[in-house]
Amino acid sequence: MNAQIATLGFNPVSVHHDLLIEIGRVEMALDQVLARDDDLVEAEVERLSCKRAKLNAALAQLAA
Repeated sequence: MNAQIATLGFNPVSVHHDLLIEIGRVEMALDQVLARDDDLVEAEVERLSCKRAKLNAALAQLAA
């Protein structure tokens, strides 16, 4: 995966950093959603958890 990213002109370190930043944003959003008390919490938690899983998978592929 690193070779593919390098051929596209992306710096793997920058991509790694950007993924970590985005994971942090998603986790902060999850914290805010969980603090709410409304009917949309479950759907938002599901959506954000799915996004976090995809970001973690991308991060794992980058490290491979």
